[in-house]
Amino acid sequence: MWNGLGTRLILKQAELFNCAKYSIPLFFIILSALSVNNFSSDVKDGENYTILLNQLAPDLCSKAPLRENDLLTRAEQILQNAEKLNCRKYLSPQSLVAGNPKLNLAFVANLFNTHPGLDPLEEVERPELPDVEGDREARGKKRREDMTA
Repeated sequence: MWNGLGTRLILKQAELFNCAKYSIPLFFIILSALSVNNFSSDVKDGENYTILLNQLAPDLCSKAPLRENDLLTRAEQILQNAEKLNCRKYLSPQSLVAGNPKLNLAFVANLFNTHPGLDPLEEVERPELPDVEGDREARGKKRREDMTA
């Protein structure tokens, strides 16, 4: 009665439910739904990037690159969409189509850092943030002082 497709859809729905339940950022939910398992062969056709950018900013990033058959032209259109989000870094159309995993990972990391898909913190959440002032040495010195006191 259950075929492999039905089972995969049920598992994907459960995964998305758990992501929402535990407040996993929208950015990672979208990547998961797109079945991106690596940053080379899974992204080099540009389809996943087109959908991701459209989901993050539908008013700025269209799905028009999906209609383009030439991969280099599609890659350029994708990077033009990324430029609208001020995220056109690290990738060239050639490196996207080649499936360079390091450059693709850097591109996605930059995209996440600038558009994480997270809701802004509410005032009641702000005091819970740890104090990260000072450099590593200053924090280590403070810990040593606290331990000797």
